[in-house]
Amino acid sequence: MKRKIEHITAVLITKNASATVYQTLSNLRAFKEVVVLDTGSNDATLPIVKQFANVRVYKSGFSGFGDAKNRAASFAKNDWILSIDADEVVSLQLLDSIISEKLDNKTVYKFRRVNYYKNKQIKHSGWGKEYVTRLYNRKHTSFNGKLVHEGVEEQSMKIKKIAGILHHYSYSSIYDFGIKREFYSELFAFEYRGKVKSSPFKALYKSAFDFFNTFFIRLGILDGYRGLLIAVSNSHVTFMKYLKLYEANMAYNNLSQNKMTDNVSVKQIVTKVDKVNNTQKPKLSEAMKKVNVDDIDSLRINLTILN
Repeated sequence: MKRKIEHITAVLITKNASATVYQTLSNLRAFKEVVVLDTGSNDATLPIVKQFANVRVYKSGFSGFGDAKNRAASFAKNDWILSIDADEVVSLQLLDSIISEKLDNKTVYKFRRVNYYKNKQIKHSGWGKEYVTRLYNRKHTSFNGKLVHEGVEEQSMKIKKIAGILHHYSYSSIYDFGIKREFYSELFAFEYRGKVKSSPFKALYKSAFDFFNTFFIRLGILDGYRGLLIAVSNSHVTFMKYLKLYEANMAYNNLSQNKMTDNVSVKQIVTKVDKVNNTQKPKLSEAMKKVNVDDIDSLRINLTILN
């Protein structure tokens, strides 16, 4: 495909996405303009991003996914925006569909997203038949302001599906599940404190239902151990976000009763989760080194005895 896409700007936000962002940007070479908004990377993300001649890089603090995506879109020269995550890869068929589509200002465009864990496609578990709305005209709509699970506003807009696949490589390890979903649960509790009621019992029954729904109703059992991991992870994050919301509501109510100001911010949440991540990752690396040396030697000895 030699034609350049000049009337649409591809936009993405990044933070420590060095493992995936090269492939993401490689498949966006057809766009004359790609805008990257980095929200605090401290790995090799920015050096990788700067290798691409069609990319313009901006930096900003993080104030929620919806707000960050709208801010990134504001830097684009075009009004038509293709919003992509830094762990997603646009297929050639989807690029062809975007090029050939006669865009209508009052229409938003959605396409199928295929999800992977450890580079293996997840066909069930609620991940199998997912469509996402990512192509829109910023003069007529935008992302909602949600801190997490953001989406393009579709009210009063026509919706059209276009052919092609968006490949999504969100999780490459169990560690990824843990750190990302810890962040999501913190944002959920912050966003809904004082607005949505919660309790330990609500956290328990919602998490139990999420496991049953993912593993049995949505056939996660057919995805093998990956389906079990997704079901347990869904259950765990649901339990944690409603329990955190319960605690956040108590703190919020105490502040209200004492007529005190709520000084918690998204920046504090990001700092908290980053601190946990920066503490845990070196420990994980050291643990893996020990596994590679000590446990493999032990396993070799045991296998020798068994033979």
